[in-house]
Amino acid sequence: MLAAGLGTVGQVIAQEGEDLEEIVVTGSRIERSGMNTPNPVTTVSSEELSNMSPGGIIQALNQLPQFYASTSIEDAGGFFATPGSGNLNLRGLGTNRTLTLLNGKRVASSTRFGGTDINLFPEALIRNVESVTGGASAAYGTDAVTGVTNFILDTDYTGFTAHTQLGTTDRGDGDNSESSITFGMDVGEKGHILMSADMYEQDGIFTYADRDWYKGWGTVNTPGGPAEVWAPYVKSTQATFNGVISAPGTSLHRQEFNDAGTDISRFVECPGAGVGPAGRHSAPPGSGCSGDLFGADRPTVSPDFERKNLFVYADYDVTDNLNVFFQGIHGQSTRTSTNGAGQFQFVFSPMIIYSGNAFLPPEIQQVMDDEGISQFTLNRMGHSSDLAKGGAATEQDITLTSGTVGFEYEFTGGGFMDGWQLDGYYQKGKSDTDAYQHGGIRIDRIHMAHDAVIDPATGQVACNVTVVSGLYPDCVPLNPFGVAT
Repeated sequence: MLAAGLGTVGQVIAQEGEDLEEIVVTGSRIERSGMNTPNPVTTVSSEELSNMSPGGIIQALNQLPQFYASTSIEDAGGFFATPGSGNLNLRGLGTNRTLTLLNGKRVASSTRFGGTDINLFPEALIRNVESVTGGASAAYGTDAVTGVTNFILDTDYTGFTAHTQLGTTDRGDGDNSESSITFGMDVGEKGHILMSADMYEQDGIFTYADRDWYKGWGTVNTPGGPAEVWAPYVKSTQATFNGVISAPGTSLHRQEFNDAGTDISRFVECPGAGVGPAGRHSAPPGSGCSGDLFGADRPTVSPDFERKNLFVYADYDVTDNLNVFFQGIHGQSTRTSTNGAGQFQFVFSPMIIYSGNAFLPPEIQQVMDDEGISQFTLNRMGHSSDLAKGGAATEQDITLTSGTVGFEYEFTGGGFMDGWQLDGYYQKGKSDTDAYQHGGIRIDRIHMAHDAVIDPATGQVACNVTVVSGLYPDCVPLNPFGVAT
C-alpha cells in the first residue's frame, strides 16, 4: 500500500508543471465492501431502495436483475398458490433455493413452499441489503443453492420516527397508503430495545377501463401460414357473455343472443386470417366480427391487499465480550383477487336448453316448434354481473409469528482464538395460510336452475325438477339468456 501510495503521488508531482484544471482518479484505492469477497456481493442501501421504489421492499429489489423472478403483491396465482408475499427468487430457480437472512440469521418460512416474506421485515430499520449469487451453498447449505440475501438492520437505532405516505394511479384508482412508527432507546448502560410497526393497504384494480394498453393478445391460426401467430383482440368463436346457440342443421345454429336476452342475430366470424385454435379469432374494433374479450371482464390488474406487522428487538451486554438478544416478528397479510374461472365455466360445461323453457323469447320458441327442435346447446361465458358474480374472488390470509433468542461472544485475552467470534441462536416460528373462495357456482345445481318451466299449479316460473318431482323446493329459476337478466 505504501509503494502504491508513493507511486500515485509521484505521478501528480511530475505533472505539476502542466496547466491542468482538473484531475480525476477513478478506482484508486477506495475500498468497496461488495468486492472484498471471493464472490462479488451486491450491496444496496436503504436510500437506494427508497429511490428505486417508494412502496414495499420487494418492489424495489425486483428491479435488480438477479431478483427478476421474485414474487410480489401484484403477482397472479391460483387458489393453491401463494401470491401476495414477498419471496426472493435468485436466478429464477425457486424461492426455496434462495436463502434469506435477517441480520445474518435465518428467518422462519411464511409460505407453504418454504419462502420468507420480506414484506414482514421492518423497513425503517433496514440499513442495507447484501446479496451473493454464487458459491453461497458451500457456506450456508443446500437452501442457498442460488445464493444468499442478507438484510442488515440498524440495531443501534435510538429515537422515534413516524412515516406516512399516500398514493394513487394517474387514473384515480388503486389508492394505497403506508404508515410506520419506529422507536429505539437504551436501557441503562448495557441494554437496548427496538420496536417497529408497519401497516400497508392497497385498493384493488379490477378493470381495464381507461387502460388502452390492453389489447387482448392471444394465439390464432392463419390458413396457409404459421400454425399459430400472436394477434390482438382474440375472442372466442364458441361462446359469448350473452350465449351462442349450437343446433346444427337448424336455422338457430350459430345465433347469438343480445344483451337483454330477447332477440338473436347471426354470430359473425372473421374471415381468412385469424381463425384460431380452440375456436378463436382476432376481431379488432370496427371489423364487424362478433365475440367478447373473455379476459377483460373484471381482471386483477392489481389486487386488494392489506399488511400489518410488528417487529421487536432487545439486546443486553452481559459482559464486555458477551451480548444476548431477543427478536420477535408478527405479521399478517391479506390478498384478494378476482377468479376468472366463472367466465369459462360454461364453455366446458354447456347448457342444454329444452323446448318450453320459460325464459325463451316467443319468436325463438316458435322457430323451435316450426322446425321440430326439442333442444339446443347454449355456449355461454359467465359474466361478473351474473353467472360469475358469486365465484369472482379468492382471498388468502398469511400469518407469521416468530421468536429468536441468541448470543454473540468475542474471544479476547490472547491465544490462538483471540479475535474469534461465536454466535448461536434458537428460533421458533409458526405460519398459517388460509385460502377462501367467495361464493362459487355449483355445476350440478345450475343445470337444474336454467331448466325452467311454468308451473301449471301456480302459473309462476319454477325449476322443472321441482315441478316434476317435488325435489329441491329451494331451487331458484335462472334466466341464462343475455347478461344480468
